[in-house]
Formats: sequence, C-alpha cells, structure tokens
Amino acid sequence: MKEEYISKEQFCKECHVGKQTALWLIQSGLLPAINTMRQTGRYLIAKSDIACYLRNRELEPEKYRYRKYRCQSFPKPGFSPGESVQDLRSALEKIWTQVPDVLRCHEVQALLGYEEGVIARWRKELGLGYIKVSQTIYYPKKYLIDFLLSPQSQTQYIRSNKHIQLLRRIKNVEK
Repeated sequence: MKEEYISKEQFCKECHVGKQTALWLIQSGLLPAINTMRQTGRYLIAKSDIACYLRNRELEPEKYRYRKYRCQSFPKPGFSPGESVQDLRSALEKIWTQVPDVLRCHEVQALLGYEEGVIARWRKELGLGYIKVSQTIYYPKKYLIDFLLSPQSQTQYIRSNKHIQLLRRIKNVEK
C-alpha cells in the first residue's frame, strides 16, 4: 500500500498547530518529514506519522509543547539552607574575576543566558540593583551577585542552562 503525504501547511491546519511549532517538531525529530528542498511545500509528512504524533501528544503533552526559549526546570533553589551566603559570594567572585565590575544588559545576557526581558523583570519586579546614566542601564557586578544570592532569585524555578552551569561551578569551587 502506498503511503499518503501532506505538506507542513496542511498538517498545521488539520492538527491545529502553528507553523513555527510544526517546524520545531520536524527539526527536533519529533515528527518525521521528508525535506523536498523546495521553497514552498518544503516538508512532506506521512499520514501514519501524523497519527503516531497525535497519539503520543495525548500521552506526553509536555514533550510536544513548543516554547520559543527552552530552559531546564530546576525544581529546588540552587543553594541548600546550610550554605553560607558569604562562602557563595566568595566562590562567585572567584569565578567572575575576569568579568568587568560594571555590565550592560547584553553582557548580563551572555553571562547568565537570559533574555533582555527577563533581566528587565528582575530589575523592575524583583529588585536587581542598577545604575542609570543618560538612558543607559548598567548593572554593577556586586549588585548582580547580591541579586543571584537573594531569596527573590532563589524562588525562580526555571533557569537557563548557563545559570545552571554557573550554580554547578559555584558548588565545585566551594569543595
């Protein structure tokens, strides 16, 4: 029996999935597709694969949920209650010896792996300290360290990969 195929656009309409989500499903390998290398109708998807996708999506919805920026879940705060804030601060200062004393937003982004909007939310809602000089916002390294060790920062349950790596490096420096 010959396999029937539909385009990515038809898949989007039939399965009520956005185009970006469909592309992510194909590129991540969650939805097998044939790449025709054409500009329009580029991907062809077998109907049997669509049926398999729909079954699996019902069983594991989180696996198939598209998020523009995927961060790892980090179920507990990064530091245990017995750890001294001063020890953590000195470990973080050791790790960041090469980091400038005053950072702009894009440098904080590169350091911690968060988007500009997240850093702005930290500043506006969670109390991340900053200095504003003629419409430019600067984040002193001391304020950033204070914020990362604060209880407000510890309640954050989704952390970027770079943030998680930094927490692991702090644990290794302490030992």
